[in-house]
Amino acid sequence: MRIAERQLRQIINEELTLLREVSILSVFKQPVPDLNGTQITIEMSDGSRKETSKKLGVRVVKEGPFNTQLSYTFDVSALTIDSWTPDVPDGQPFMTVSFTVSGKRKTGIKLKNKTALKKIADAILTVTKAEGELVPFEEFSAALIVNY
Repeated sequence: MRIAERQLRQIINEELTLLREVSILSVFKQPVPDLNGTQITIEMSDGSRKETSKKLGVRVVKEGPFNTQLSYTFDVSALTIDSWTPDVPDGQPFMTVSFTVSGKRKTGIKLKNKTALKKIADAILTVTKAEGELVPFEEFSAALIVNY
C-alpha cells in the first residue's frame, strides 16, 4: 500500500494540530492538596472560581468469586502532586501523584486521561460527586473519587 503525497500532508497536518491543541486542563491552575492531603483545591486559571473537595478517596474494584466484581471505597490521605504538565499530548502522562490509602503508600501513579481529571475538577467546582479513570494495577483497578 502506498500513501499519496496529499494523504501524507493531511496526516502530518492533523498530527501538528493535535500537538498545538489547547489542553482541556488549561482552564485550571495546578490542583493543590491541603496539608493533610485529604482534600484538593481546584481553581480556574482566570481566578474566577475556586473550590475544595469535600471528600477525596479511591474506589478499588477486584474480581470476586463467580465472575463478580467487588468494590471498596477508601479515604485518601497524604496526597502529593509530584508532576503537572497538562500541555503534553493526550494519552501521555501529564500528572504524577502519590498518596496513602488503607495504610499503604502508593507513589508515582501516572495519570493520562485528561477528560477524567476535567470531570473531577468540574465536580469539585460544582460540589458534586465524580469518579475518574479506572487505572489497572496487578490485583485490582482503582479510580479517584470526589465528594462521595
